[in-house]
Amino acid sequence: MNSPANEGSGDEDKAQAKHLPTSSLLDFLTPPAGYVVDRALCSAYSGQCAVLVAMLAAMVRQGTADGKGSSSLALARALQRLENRVHFLLQHGRLVGPRSASPILNMLDRFVVPVKYDERSASWHPKVCVMRCVNRSTPNARAVWRLWIGSRNFTRDESWDMAFALAGEAGGKGEEILDVHNLTRGLAIEADVESNWQEALQELPQVRWQVPPGLRIEKVALFKQGESDRDLQPAPKDARSILAVSPFLDGWAVRQLLKDQPATSVARSTRPRLISTPMCLSEVARHHRAALSRYDLRELPESGQDDQQDDDNAEAHSPDADADATEGRGLHAKFIWIETPKRGELRLGSTNLTERGWKRNAEVLAIATVTLQGSGFSEGLRSGLKAFDDLCLEHELPEQEQPIDPEQHLHDEFDNVRKALVASFIASQKLQNGIAIVALQSSLTLPAHARLRVGRIGDTLNPWEAGATEMALPIAPVHENGDLIRMELTIGELRSEWLQHAPFDPSLSRADRDVPLLHAYLGIDGVISLLNDSLTAGGNGGGERREWNKQHPLGITSETIALLGIEAVLGSWVRDAESLRETQRIIEIARRCNPTTEKEEKTYQHLKAFLQSWDAVEQELIK
Repeated sequence: MNSPANEGSGDEDKAQAKHLPTSSLLDFLTPPAGYVVDRALCSAYSGQCAVLVAMLAAMVRQGTADGKGSSSLALARALQRLENRVHFLLQHGRLVGPRSASPILNMLDRFVVPVKYDERSASWHPKVCVMRCVNRSTPNARAVWRLWIGSRNFTRDESWDMAFALAGEAGGKGEEILDVHNLTRGLAIEADVESNWQEALQELPQVRWQVPPGLRIEKVALFKQGESDRDLQPAPKDARSILAVSPFLDGWAVRQLLKDQPATSVARSTRPRLISTPMCLSEVARHHRAALSRYDLRELPESGQDDQQDDDNAEAHSPDADADATEGRGLHAKFIWIETPKRGELRLGSTNLTERGWKRNAEVLAIATVTLQGSGFSEGLRSGLKAFDDLCLEHELPEQEQPIDPEQHLHDEFDNVRKALVASFIASQKLQNGIAIVALQSSLTLPAHARLRVGRIGDTLNPWEAGATEMALPIAPVHENGDLIRMELTIGELRSEWLQHAPFDPSLSRADRDVPLLHAYLGIDGVISLLNDSLTAGGNGGGERREWNKQHPLGITSETIALLGIEAVLGSWVRDAESLRETQRIIEIARRCNPTTEKEEKTYQHLKAFLQSWDAVEQELIK
C-alpha cells in the first residue's frame, strides 16, 4: 500500500508506521546490479511526461530516490538504450507535459503508445508493468522478470494506492503463474510489438515467481473492451468479513458485491465495510441509498497532496468519475478483501467498483488467496489493512437527498466535451517545404463558447479556426517536431491541456529528427559525457549533469570532462555487441557537433581527436 508523502502527524504518523510497507514503483523498475532492461511494457490510464522521464531514468539505473530531478544525461542515455525496448500504453489524450517543456520530449513518441478507446463509452485503464532484465556480461545468467499490478497512474499523485510486485527468474525456483504469459501477450498485441516479444514470451512459461509463503496467486488477467468473459463475482455466501475499497462507485457494483449475502440488518461492526471518498459516497447515495445502507461506510481524510496545480499536470480541471481522471482525492487504491472460515481472498488491480470498470473498460485484475492460520503473510496483511481502516473516518448517509453541485455539473459537462474532442480529432502530420502541417480527417464540431489551441511540444499554442481541417505550425527546425502535439481546450474558466497523437506521414527518421534533437539537447559537453558513460559502462560520465528539462548553457564547457583515450575505444569494442551498438549510436550524434564559441573550441578539438581514434580502430577491427 503506497501512502501520501505528507500524511498528517502525531497519532496519524504512528498509525501509518503500522501500515503495510511502502514500495516505490521506481525501485521496482530499477534493474538489479549487473543487469539491463531488455523489454518492458508499462500500462496506465494517464501519465505525466516528467514521471515517464523518471521511469526511463530508473530503467538505466540513473534515477533519483524520489524520482525528481532526473538529469539530462540520464534521459539521453535512456532514450538511446531503451528505444524499441520499452513502451508506455496510455489512454489516448491522457498524457500531459510541462507547460514550458524542452523539445526533447518529442522523443517520447518512440515510447508512448496511445490506446485509442473512445472514453464516452470505455477507457484504457490497466495499471500494470512487466519487465525482463538480462545480464550482458554473464551470458549464462538467468533472465530476471518483474511483474507489478496496482492502481496508480504514471503521475505525481501521492494518494493511497495498493499494488503487489513479484520477481521471478527463467528456470529458477518459485511458483508457476501461467496467466502472466497471456497478460504480457495481450499488452504486446495492444502495443503492436508482439513480434519483438516472441523470444521473451516463449521464455515466460519457464519463469518461476517468488511468492511469499501463505499467498497463492489464483488469477492474473488483462480484460479488454468487448470481452464478455468478465464480471464482478459476488462475495461468497460464507464470507465473514468484507472490505471493499474504491475511489469511484456505482449502484450496480455495490449491489453486485453483496448479491449472495443475507439481506438482514446486522450490527454496524459486523457489516461489510466500504471505503471511498466523501464526494463519491454522497453522489451514489442520491440514487442508491438502500444499497449503500448495507455497508459500514468509511471515508478517507483529505489528501496530503498540495492542491495547487502542478506545472507538469495541466489535467487538474477535468474529473472523470469512472476512470480516475481526477488525481489527489486521497484515495486511489482499488481492492476487495474477503475472509471466509477457510481462507482470505484479495482482489487487486485497476478496476473501480463500477459497472463500467467491470464490464466495459480495459482493466487488469489479480486474485490471490491467503492462508489465514499460521501464516506470517496473512498476519502482516490483516494488520496493515486494519491500520489503513483506522485512518479512515466514519461516513454517515445524509437524511435528505443532497442537491447536485452546480460547479461539479459544469466540470462534468466540460469533460464530456473534452472526451468528444479527443475522439474526433483524428489527425496526421506532414512536412511541406519544411513546415509541419497538422491535417484532420474531418472538421471539428465544438460548442460555440469553446476555444481550441494547438501547437508542438515546447512551442507556442495557436487557435484552431472553426471549420478548418488543416493548420500550419510555426516555422521550426525539423528535429523539433514529433508525433505528440499539445492541445488546449478552454470553456469559460475551465481549461485542460494534454498531448494528442498525430503521427507524421512519412514517419520522422532517426537521422532527420532524433540525432539532431539529441545533439541540440546535450551540447558538446553533454555528448562527451554521454560517450564517457557508454565507454565506461556508466561509471564515469563526467561533465555537468543538469536537470532534464533545462536547456544546456551555450558557450560554457565543463572543466572536469573525462579523457576519451584510446583505451576507452578499445575497451568498447571488446565488450558485448549491444554496448558497442549503443556507443555507435552516440558516435552518430557526436559527428553532428560543431563549436559555437571560442570556449567550446577546445572541447570540440578534444572530441574531434577522439572520433579520429575511433575511426582508426574501427577501420582496423572490421577488416
